[in-house]
Amino acid sequence: MRYNLFSGGGCLPPMWGLGMWYRVYGGSDENHVKKLAKGFREDKMPVDVIGIEPGWHSHSYSCTYEWGYLFPNHQEMVDTLNQDGYHVNLWEHIFVYPAAPFYEKLLDYSGDYEVWNGLVPDFATEEARNIFAGWHEEQFVQNGIAGFKLDECDNSDFNPSNWSFPDSTKFPSGMDGEQMHNAVGVLYQELIFHAFKNRGIRTLSSVRSSGALAAPLPFVLYSDLYGHREFIRGMVTASFSGMLWAPEVRDCASGEDLLRRVETIVFSPQALLNCWRIPNPPWEQVCIEKNLQNEAMEERAFYMDACRKLFELRMSLLPYLYSAFVEYHELGIPPVRAMVIEDPEDYEARGIDDQYFFGRDLLVCPLTLEDGDSREVYLPAGLWYGFFDGQPYEGGRRFSVQAKEEEIPVFVRDGAIVPMAEPVLCVREDTVFEMTIRSYGRKEGAYTLYEDDFTSFQYENEGMKEIEIRRGGDGKIEIVGGENSLRYRFRI
Repeated sequence: MRYNLFSGGGCLPPMWGLGMWYRVYGGSDENHVKKLAKGFREDKMPVDVIGIEPGWHSHSYSCTYEWGYLFPNHQEMVDTLNQDGYHVNLWEHIFVYPAAPFYEKLLDYSGDYEVWNGLVPDFATEEARNIFAGWHEEQFVQNGIAGFKLDECDNSDFNPSNWSFPDSTKFPSGMDGEQMHNAVGVLYQELIFHAFKNRGIRTLSSVRSSGALAAPLPFVLYSDLYGHREFIRGMVTASFSGMLWAPEVRDCASGEDLLRRVETIVFSPQALLNCWRIPNPPWEQVCIEKNLQNEAMEERAFYMDACRKLFELRMSLLPYLYSAFVEYHELGIPPVRAMVIEDPEDYEARGIDDQYFFGRDLLVCPLTLEDGDSREVYLPAGLWYGFFDGQPYEGGRRFSVQAKEEEIPVFVRDGAIVPMAEPVLCVREDTVFEMTIRSYGRKEGAYTLYEDDFTSFQYENEGMKEIEIRRGGDGKIEIVGGENSLRYRFRI
């Protein structure tokens, strides 16, 4: 926590960034994107962010940063998506193709080695940062693009490869290739972040490489790997460095595997389905080959309904999660964190990397396909309750729990207060959350909801409104400061 504060505090994303994300098929054109978006609304599937993969560029490896022939009316598409409550996120990487509009300007501020016939700009120089960020601010940010997926800035995952620039590369700033590999992820994030901040707009985006002191930057790490267990472990262990990790839904072996992965992303920093390999939503068909042939599963209705309910659960948790991010920003406490961070003296929790705290009071124990319908969980000392059914559990021990494929074990501390919102399809600028307060156990408890405009940086000057929710020993709920709220309406 002190390290995160030393870094400048954790990032504070816009409220919409905490909703559901869907990255579309890599071969999509603008008609396919609009058709998917329309279908989500018709099917009452909550989605806040539409991510568009490499095909939007006129040339993508390396990049032109200009719309290609698949999107002839791109601005009309973006405007339509924005009007329907979607936020558009664009894929890209740093390697600049010769046809890019600012290629010539970057020649003197790039390394002496090319990747995919593209320049490697030196973001350690002010000139390269200004050229690159200026184009993004003028061409994308001010035209309704809400964020970016910063790919290919990690050199490789676990697999050895030689596709990126070598360590011997020389850059105008004086860095060599090895230094740039370690720094480029953070430098890339910083310049994109400032392109948004210059316009007074918050973003939540994605990045494939980060580093020290990056907690204030509104980017979530992801990987091109696919293992569910590894994704959970990555999310848990990332909290030790103050970073955010997306255990995204990428590849599903079955409908059950799909639901287990969706359950995990619902309780994660970024609830992301990355469907770049399939043209139709995974709840219609999880098999890639059959999805490409537009063949629907027989159980399509069941999996669509199950996914919808999980998406709605995520939307219900947005105010709770937003407040956890405010604590990340102000106190350095990661919103999703390993159990041992919560109690360093709990020796039993020190080796646990497959269950974690989601905010202050929810302990999440996801299952994977390999687990089947049961797993062992560990509850710290004290009294706990099932989040969904309120069943009491005595902590300080391990025990086995069972959960159907559409269920995930989640436990709540004794005395916890969890504000829950009526789910919405997306978060708009005028969204008002209809709030119901859940309380667990008999102990006195309190929870603070934070309110601002959820999108701008005005909170830096004006502060935030705090709404205190309290439960006394008699079980009575009291809400202090909620009567003047513009974004929350409470039901007692």
